Amino acid sequence: MVRDVDSILGCKTGEISRDIGAWLRLVHPEDTKILASAVELHRTSTEPTYYEYRVRHRSDAYRYWSDHALPLIDDAGRPYKWIGACKNINTEKKHQDQLEYIAHYDTLTDLPNRALLVDRLRQAMLQGKRRDKQLAIVYLDLDGFKTINDTYGHGAGDRFLAALGIRLKQALREGDTIARLGGDKFVAVLIDICDIDDYVTLLKRLLQVAAQPVHLDDLVLQVSASLGVTFYPQAEEVDADLLLRQSDQAMYQAKLAGRNRYHIFDTDHDRSVRGRHESLERIREALAERKFLLYYQPKVSMRTGEVIGAEALIRWRHPEQGLLSPINFLPVIEDQPLAVELGEWIIDTALSQIQAWQAHGLDIPVSVNIGARQLQHPDFVQRLGELLAAYPDIKRDCLELEVLETSALEDMFQVSQVMHACKKIGVSFAHRPNHTYWKALHNHSFS
Repeated sequence: MVRDVDSILGCKTGEISRDIGAWLRLVHPEDTKILASAVELHRTSTEPTYYEYRVRHRSDAYRYWSDHALPLIDDAGRPYKWIGACKNINTEKKHQDQLEYIAHYDTLTDLPNRALLVDRLRQAMLQGKRRDKQLAIVYLDLDGFKTINDTYGHGAGDRFLAALGIRLKQALREGDTIARLGGDKFVAVLIDICDIDDYVTLLKRLLQVAAQPVHLDDLVLQVSASLGVTFYPQAEEVDADLLLRQSDQAMYQAKLAGRNRYHIFDTDHDRSVRGRHESLERIREALAERKFLLYYQPKVSMRTGEVIGAEALIRWRHPEQGLLSPINFLPVIEDQPLAVELGEWIIDTALSQIQAWQAHGLDIPVSVNIGARQLQHPDFVQRLGELLAAYPDIKRDCLELEVLETSALEDMFQVSQVMHACKKIGVSFAHRPNHTYWKALHNHSFS
């Protein structure tokens, strides 16, 4: 043991360095096992050893030390002597602790930061599942905090946040977590939620705490808060990041609803929206990969038995569900730009079939269903003309358009103008005499 140990620990020369027992009595109780293990290693090990522990200074403050030792091996392969160095690493450990603190805590409020929050949330999710208990994830955003910064400066704003952080932490139960994400945004993880009364009480408490005045010298500052809440577990598997996004979205709904309140994330609505989005993407992919096809249903004259035309009917060759009818996918895209894109594909495919039939001497008119969104598109007539131009040899009157969802037609005058322009280029519209609205459109267009 080096003699400098005595002076480093504030002791007289030889007081520690010459008495191993005195040295061991100064070791922190939590670290005695480390030294006990080291003693055993020195008896048997032939490998270098390194360990860190704490030793009490005469001032009663503990200092960090490290021991690094190498064994000298005898002819029998056993250690007979050790040489090494004992080093005061208190400064390095303090620096390491500071770095770890900065990595996991918000330096303004001393609350966990996002990294530590996510880690604790993941642990809470695992424990909640094991114990069959629910978690509430609460995203808290202050209402009116910007006014404090703008009016009194960022120094006052920082002091306000520090004071509020203490209050929010005190408002929660042991085991709950409150973290600051930055700015005026906080997130709480509330564990062991058994029933609705549990979380409602806690949410009201957080709203009350956030709304309490904060006294800073001669200033009395006050804000309110908007809370977004989501729960775990859910019907679908979710991770910590998604739970934070859900609570963030719910918080904005609370803002829109008037602030100083909480809003609970609607998982059923979210699944519906995501399901619709996923369906749109599948339909878009199917169109790009040519998974749609047209069937042609003959129109037969009841008087003569002749085939007088055909109606184009779209089908989707779904990779998992087989052949799907329009009712399974058209409603998903009826108010989307994709409806126009698919509608143009139907017209182009029908024109290609008409051309093939005419090449074999068959003049069979084909009627194609047109959605309201496509018909009301500003470029509908122009795009129809471009599609027809790609098949210059077919007879124009072999293409007939039939409008679906006439109740969705918004501008009767505009639609009548579109129909009139289509008739000029030789394309007719199917007549529905039993539909009053359609009769009005038809008469308005061609009378």
